[in-house]
Amino acid sequence: MRKLQAGLFVLSILSAGQASILRAQETTMGPPKVLVVDREVVKPGKEAAHQGTEGAIPKALAKAKWGSHYIAANALSGEHRVVFLIGYDSFAAWEADNNAVAKNKPLSNELDSLNAKDGELLSGTSTLVMTLEPELSYNIDAPIPGIRYFDVSSVHLKPGHVDEYKELRKIVAAAHKTAAVKEHYAVYHLVAGGASGTYIIMIPMHSLAEEDQSDDAHGKAYKDAIGEENHKKMIDFGRDAVDTSESNLFAVDTGMSYPPEEWVTSDPEFWNPHTEAAPAKSKPAAKKKAN
Repeated sequence: MRKLQAGLFVLSILSAGQASILRAQETTMGPPKVLVVDREVVKPGKEAAHQGTEGAIPKALAKAKWGSHYIAANALSGEHRVVFLIGYDSFAAWEADNNAVAKNKPLSNELDSLNAKDGELLSGTSTLVMTLEPELSYNIDAPIPGIRYFDVSSVHLKPGHVDEYKELRKIVAAAHKTAAVKEHYAVYHLVAGGASGTYIIMIPMHSLAEEDQSDDAHGKAYKDAIGEENHKKMIDFGRDAVDTSESNLFAVDTGMSYPPEEWVTSDPEFWNPHTEAAPAKSKPAAKKKAN
């Protein structure tokens, strides 16, 4: 859809179209079964130009009344980059979206032109494809209003430790539930675009202050729910089974996103910060009676 070139869709975003991430009666977000993450590294000094080009893409999609939507986020840590998130119910749904864009020549031609300009501003791109691990996740339906950031952690396992990792993550999720930790997170398994044996944990946040509060949120009640024996297992696992791990923070970027209408209406001040209310009509002055 977004990075369409020669009929191929190579973007990533967070969708409310085929992915059905949003509940029609609620303003909550649940993670999609298939998540594609498109990563763009912007050349130094080209950030403003990149914002302009990327900002034109949602306008093209809106003009075409395209049903799939996406969220863009800027990295606050690590390499300076932008990620775009899109979700689907299945790989077949992703394919159907690709094919629909390819058949829409006015849209695909406009996207090709914008992507050509965008490419001149980038020093690198990559695409990751992930599948949701519901049993390893916790409290996955998150309120949409107020989501501003994502805490994203990744771990790459040494060969032969996937089953052990899954069992430990189930223990962690159960402890969160027992302790009623006020947190939402989704665990994804990387299936394409990177090293096998990689898992990603995504936590939506309303404020960076939640990072300050993390230790308190995972305090005594949570530690008691984990238990000393499982805590030791996790320490041993980290030493013996984890190859590499990394954590980063991302901030949602409204100008480069193409959000679902439900997101906009549930959080209008964030998504439409420059929208002004229409001025109230002044009442006509009362006519003076003739003397």
